[in-house]
Amino acid sequence: MKKNKDMIAFFFKFVIPYWHYGLVVLAFMLIGIVTSLVFPYVFKVIVDEALPAQDYEYLVMLVSILLGITGLNLILSFVSYYVYNWINNRVVNDMRSTIFEHLLYVPFEFHQKTKTGDLVHRINNDISIIKNFLTSSAFNFLHSCLMLLGLSSIMAYLNVKLFLLCLIAAPIFIANLIYFRPKIKNVTEERQKERSELLSFFVERLGRVLLIQSYNGYEIEKNILDKRLSTLMGLNLRNVFYSASMGTISGGVRAAVPASILLIGGYQVIMGTMSLGSLFAFLQYFSRIFSPIQSLNGLYVSYVRTTVSMRRILDLMEIPAASSKSNPQVQPFAFQDRIRFEDVHYAYGKQKIVENLDLELVKGKSYALVGPSGCGKTTLLHLLCGFVHPQDGRITIDGVNIQDMEIQDLRNHIAYGTQTPLLYHDSIRANISYGNSEIHMVKRVFNAMGFENLSLDTLVGDQGTKISGGQQQRIALARLLLKKGDIVLLDEATSALDSESESVIYDLLRSHYRDKTILVVSHRWATIQKVEEVICLSDGKVAEQGTPEELMQKRGVCWRLFQDQYHKSFESNRELREAESLEHLALSER
Repeated sequence: MKKNKDMIAFFFKFVIPYWHYGLVVLAFMLIGIVTSLVFPYVFKVIVDEALPAQDYEYLVMLVSILLGITGLNLILSFVSYYVYNWINNRVVNDMRSTIFEHLLYVPFEFHQKTKTGDLVHRINNDISIIKNFLTSSAFNFLHSCLMLLGLSSIMAYLNVKLFLLCLIAAPIFIANLIYFRPKIKNVTEERQKERSELLSFFVERLGRVLLIQSYNGYEIEKNILDKRLSTLMGLNLRNVFYSASMGTISGGVRAAVPASILLIGGYQVIMGTMSLGSLFAFLQYFSRIFSPIQSLNGLYVSYVRTTVSMRRILDLMEIPAASSKSNPQVQPFAFQDRIRFEDVHYAYGKQKIVENLDLELVKGKSYALVGPSGCGKTTLLHLLCGFVHPQDGRITIDGVNIQDMEIQDLRNHIAYGTQTPLLYHDSIRANISYGNSEIHMVKRVFNAMGFENLSLDTLVGDQGTKISGGQQQRIALARLLLKKGDIVLLDEATSALDSESESVIYDLLRSHYRDKTILVVSHRWATIQKVEEVICLSDGKVAEQGTPEELMQKRGVCWRLFQDQYHKSFESNRELREAESLEHLALSER
């Protein structure tokens, strides 16, 4: 119970800034309750006094009062509805903005392990559920309680015996609620989980349409979807069954009690102990008493569903952000000498990726990081960027552990290019200038990257589908060139380019990041031979390190990886040298 209260208190913080607008809605609500309670009583006066006395002027006055009450209620309802929805929209905007910003700061490891569809479901559906509860529950609860109090008081004033008869129905309603409450709670939790899984399914499958079409996986996907939809339908029907059962019992009571009131109250009218107007007014008040009762019952169902959503959102908010601000020893980024990996270990689950890794990178030098698939190349880059953290050992820059640096400060000084270009569904200009909107620099870099038949205003499509893979990588590299990093990391960032284009762009990067530390992951010998040192990983450790020629002459791990490319390159260079010699000889003879 305390946990639920703490959750509600956390989320009510989003409502509190708008409390003064809430008071306006509350004031109009109270006026609306009072005026609505007056309506049946005025009708009683008409039946018991105006009509028997045949006083037409009195009747006109009473009808005018009823019309005035109706008009006032309409105006108040319009204003309160508008203000209420204004509060709703502001609250949901604040909540989504806060959750989204927090998700951007949580460690990259979390996003690797979490389905995107599940996060989207939480930000969209769960936030909407919480918003509806927070912005309506307090008002609805207060409205229902005040309405019940007012109705009970007037009904007791009109006829105590009939009021006591109505109270007999209360235990039935309570028992009905107690019985179905846990069942509705359980099925609600299962439904929300299954809806989240279904959304994740759609997001993942629609992002893999090429795979599905390539393998004609239409029936496979349809069968999987049918099973998921069948499961969700079963949960929906269970929810309908419980809700309908609870409603049927309530409806039976609602039908039985008025019949009893008519029998007993009618007898009292016949015996002259109760006026006809009082009976009609009592019935009208009784017909209204179920609305606040059902509202309170609905609030409980909403509360159950909302606590599930709150827990799911709070689980996200409890994930610590990737920040070192809470560390009193936080150090500013400074890189003048070297980067060291000191006995670094990192495993993904039970799978060891990096183990006993010792490595040193000197400022201003260029390195190539090579090795067989799965040897830890990308993980090493992620460790240096702070996307993941060593489970043992440490990474230092000039002796300072990067975990003691402010993570955003560290990343401000790292230019990181990935194999898969990360592009937004926007123009080339917007993608290149992401994080740097200097227009003259954007145009300069765009021209330097050698784009053909494309302008800065060309739309790249969702995930860059409207342009080629090579053009996608050029855009990502152009964006990287605009970042003034001290450390440049390229993880197969030119793999979609031909060798000639790759060589030109690498030379451009090398000249642009002069005196910066460059670490390139590549499987092309043409790229590797341009760096000063090659670091060869094997089984998560540094197996070899040296200049490209030294490692090839050593005929170790690196040689086994690149011997074919190396020999082809050697033969090509020899043929080129021979051709140049023959050309030079021919010119000499002339």
